[in-house]
Amino acid sequence: MEGVVFDCSDASSTGSAEGCQWELDIDPSVNGVNTEMDVVVTAESPECLQQEICSDADGGIFFEESMSSGSSMSVVTDPDAELNGADCDCSAGDTVATDERISTLVSAFRAGVFMVEFLQQSFGEHHLRQSSLNWLHLFSSQCSGIASAEQAYHVLEASLEAVLGWPKQWQQASVCEINAKCIDILKKKVPDDCCIFMDIFESVPASWDSKLGPAPTIQERWEALCSAWQGNIKLKCRAHGGLCRQKKSTLNVAGTPCQPWSRCGKKLGGNDRRSDVTLAWLCWLLHAQPAVAIHENVVGFDSSIITTCVGSLYSVIILPVKPGNAGFVFAGRPRQFAVLVRKDLVITHDMLRVLHAASEYINKRVGCSQVSACMAVTSDEERLQCENKARKKRGLHPLTQASDDWSYLLTDKQRQYLKNYIHCWTSSSGLEHPPALFPDDLLMNLAQDPLVRPGTFRYMPTLRASGNILWSPAKKRWMLESELALAMGWPRVQAVASAASMPVDNFDYSVSQLGNSMHVYSVTLVLAVALACTKQV
Repeated sequence: MEGVVFDCSDASSTGSAEGCQWELDIDPSVNGVNTEMDVVVTAESPECLQQEICSDADGGIFFEESMSSGSSMSVVTDPDAELNGADCDCSAGDTVATDERISTLVSAFRAGVFMVEFLQQSFGEHHLRQSSLNWLHLFSSQCSGIASAEQAYHVLEASLEAVLGWPKQWQQASVCEINAKCIDILKKKVPDDCCIFMDIFESVPASWDSKLGPAPTIQERWEALCSAWQGNIKLKCRAHGGLCRQKKSTLNVAGTPCQPWSRCGKKLGGNDRRSDVTLAWLCWLLHAQPAVAIHENVVGFDSSIITTCVGSLYSVIILPVKPGNAGFVFAGRPRQFAVLVRKDLVITHDMLRVLHAASEYINKRVGCSQVSACMAVTSDEERLQCENKARKKRGLHPLTQASDDWSYLLTDKQRQYLKNYIHCWTSSSGLEHPPALFPDDLLMNLAQDPLVRPGTFRYMPTLRASGNILWSPAKKRWMLESELALAMGWPRVQAVASAASMPVDNFDYSVSQLGNSMHVYSVTLVLAVALACTKQV
């Protein structure tokens, strides 16, 4: 641990390297890796990066980049990354036919295909065959949840097969998840030879932090974890009922707890003990050393944690991504992804620039997808089933036909919130009275008081793990869990499943599980960019 210095005197980090809280001075000879290129986030303009558009041998267009004498690439953070708003202009007065809305939603599920089309046209297939996209990957994940990362890699594989004719050759090595209900879902999703580990801390003794004080610093915890880490031991596997040794994976995705950095939390950052999970994942990286790793967290995550802990082994590129980058412009879930590329690989392109260009291409192909489409595809039978489920909880007899208005199922508090929302929206729209017909895409979050946190949405806001009731005043009901899953990129109906070349997903996810998960197509986009922009020396 010599040469790594943590200074967490200010817990309200923005993740910017300017005025960085942590100093990094690591011996270049550590691990025998090349340290000539470190990628960090700064608030400066990318003056050290010169780019040209060049023609590939087989007619593709790609970005050629050269680094100046400096050793770091500056990446400009997307100024809209914190905004949940849509990326297309759908004004409040728009009226879009139901068939057109559904057609656009189906197109959004083809975002993986559009992404591969963009890469083929921009880089050329010759480059793509030389890139990490064409490897036989062993895939693993930590904080695996309901397998959003695994679904994303399946979408990307299917898209590579559809556009380029590449055979599916990636394999799932392992998942790691502590939540019992999520583990039950993972058991049904992953192949039989994929290990299901429960606790990332099983690689250290339970007493790993026993010698630390009552309020240990992040540096003390990092040093203790690294000293205690046992990378080669066998771990309890829920898939195989015994002890399994972790397989060496080449590609890893992790979405560690976001509460230390979330705007809804206390923002204690590295001083929050829940950040120990992130430190444990970084310890795992130092031992497992996958070629490419991807970390997902909220906007505002302190990315210097990653560069400080594993910057000797990995170059780190920060990508602010929201579902709108992949055509799901109605889903508000901005996230900060970190792409970690082992330094014996070559980073061939500016990933942020590729991401922005790909997003523009995808959205032109998709159009303006709308959240109301997720509700329009729900059958009357499913709607009746969900209404009767809610009625049963309230001690009411089942119905034989779904109601046109579910407001009778709301609590007194929720009805008051709804009344306040309608008043706020009516006033802000310059109307004297509520309209007879509300916009189809207007949603009101009845889990929060609009007088305290004002806001009505024409997109799906970020789901909270504590649960959301997203009310549609046009349809006079809330969004169902299956509709929320559809908005999060899960193919709940045949039309979108066919568009993505995926089987229909029939799992019953809770709102909290969806709130804790990654958007499938955000991960798909990041995987495609990361692998297309890297190759072996």
